[in-house]
Amino acid sequence: MNKNVAIKLSEILQETTGVSLLPLNNAEITSKIIGLVHFPNYIYKTIITPVLVLLALTLVVTIGFCFAGEFFLGLIFFTLGTFVAIAGGILIGIIYFNKRLAKEIGLIFMEILRQVRLLLLEIGVADEDMIDGYMEIPPLADVIKASTYMIAIENIEKEANKRLPYGAHLVYETVMRLFNSLFNNMDSYLNKMQSMKNHAHHPRATGISSSLQAYSQNGITHIDRLMRDSKSLTNRTINWVNIPLKIILTTMLGIAGLVFTLVVLLID
Repeated sequence: MNKNVAIKLSEILQETTGVSLLPLNNAEITSKIIGLVHFPNYIYKTIITPVLVLLALTLVVTIGFCFAGEFFLGLIFFTLGTFVAIAGGILIGIIYFNKRLAKEIGLIFMEILRQVRLLLLEIGVADEDMIDGYMEIPPLADVIKASTYMIAIENIEKEANKRLPYGAHLVYETVMRLFNSLFNNMDSYLNKMQSMKNHAHHPRATGISSSLQAYSQNGITHIDRLMRDSKSLTNRTINWVNIPLKIILTTMLGIAGLVFTLVVLLID
């Protein structure tokens, strides 16, 4: 999804329902979204703090080896410990930052769902004389994604560039990975609900007016369920993003521990 795709989808939505996404990009909604963006306030502290703590622990243990007369072991431990403290601390910081960032994205996603729900209410009472009845109404998932781009993603990118002197692009890429993962979970969730609806054999709406009302009612039902289960969707999203980092961290710690153990055995 990009700006051109979002605008094109908005045009199709307006032609098929009489409602556009463009009004979502207003000062009031933008202010709400920006008010939910807090990661520039804590990103550096979140990533640097674990590094400093692990470096301090490495120094304390190294001093302990020196007091015990094990200067060589102290040197080996300090060398390995410094590497692990820096690399592992950064990974721990990123993992924790991703968790905090995912919570913010979850809140932003909830606000987007509220705005889309309001649009669906408008669609339910749209004037069918202003509508092209020969075009297919865009799927709800695409409407949510386009709304997310128009309401949130552009504003988040602007905030990151404005408030982060370093690493704004990397943070924006992380935001996009989290949103894309959230969208994948949302697609699976909506497909599952649609499959359950199809099995229920509901009558198909006929005519423009009844089709719009059915689209509106079904969309609101799905939005309400998404809002209810948004926390679990967000949790699955952050787990998917953080699992590779946790695997790397565990592997690195295991290798460092194994190397130090082998050195101790060789010395003994």
